[in-house]
Amino acid sequence: KPGITLQELLALRRAHGTFGRDPEDFAKLMMEALSAGKSMTFMPELADGRTIHIEHHPMRDGRWVSTHEDITERRNAEKQLAERKLHLDMALNTMSQGLNMFDADGRLVLWNERYVKMYGLSPAFMKPGRTVEDLVRARISNGSFFVSDPERYIAQISNAIEKRTPGSNTMELSDGRIVVIDSQPTAGGGWVVTHEDITARRRTELERDRSQAIANTVIENVPTTLVVKDARTLRYVLFNRAAEEYYGMAREDAIGKTGSEIFPEKDAKIYAEHDAELLRTGETQVYDERPMATPGGGTRISAVTRMPIRDANGQTQYLLTMVEDRTHRRRAEAEIARLVHHDLLTGLPNRAAFSACIDATIESAAKDGHS
Repeated sequence: KPGITLQELLALRRAHGTFGRDPEDFAKLMMEALSAGKSMTFMPELADGRTIHIEHHPMRDGRWVSTHEDITERRNAEKQLAERKLHLDMALNTMSQGLNMFDADGRLVLWNERYVKMYGLSPAFMKPGRTVEDLVRARISNGSFFVSDPERYIAQISNAIEKRTPGSNTMELSDGRIVVIDSQPTAGGGWVVTHEDITARRRTELERDRSQAIANTVIENVPTTLVVKDARTLRYVLFNRAAEEYYGMAREDAIGKTGSEIFPEKDAKIYAEHDAELLRTGETQVYDERPMATPGGGTRISAVTRMPIRDANGQTQYLLTMVEDRTHRRRAEAEIARLVHHDLLTGLPNRAAFSACIDATIESAAKDGHS
């Protein structure tokens, strides 16, 4: 009501739980400030969670004006905005890629720590409003720019921003690092660029490719026949050079096919039974030396070893067959044995053959009880 004193008003608010201080002490403090011509501002949070912005301003005639504004929604919005900014900063600074964002005029508006550290830039240098050219010049000066023409790079970025066309490029730095740069337009006309250091990955890929090349060279040049089937489809996926010679067929005629499409029905059935047993037991199969018919290489004398190749989970992924062709060795041994017992010029049995025949006859007669 008009005429109520400040102390009475504060006491009333205290009774209703909207004022938490001592009315007399607060009134005294307020009067001293206003008498000195000083304004006072408070933002107390009430028991019900509301935040009130209060201002007290002295007037020339000795009176004062107080305003009370409920800023709860605004404060909540500010807190949410601060939390979102904190989450955004955390997300940006935990990225493995360096990132910067430009506005529609091509000026820097956002970046993360990874980008700064990746190129050794000074945090003091990174300020909103920097251009692509500013960043390039700074990186040239500290030696962290790409092995590329700076002007051409600036022109490409500027052209992409203008035309709003996404792009991806792999660039190499003077220190040997390799970086993939992906750029994407944003809805507001701006531009986001990420920089990912793939040096370690590229080295791993190169080492993998080198190891694969070595393995391929070895597989192609070993004298042992090597063939590999997919364990699921039982189709051939590898056929080395020795296999081509052994089977008398080009690998192009075997890769992607099953045994029934290559071998006669009888042989294909046997090989299918061996495959089934290998898949069932998972144990290496060893077959001693025996004659084996091939599609285009005739009958060969061979020893065979078959084993499963497992993946990282221990599941059989491939079936490997290794064939040792002993045909030439056995033919050579037979020829040597023939030459020992036959005359080189006439080809007729020689003295050694005659003596061996006599010895065999005498031994047989002795066994039969004859003299």
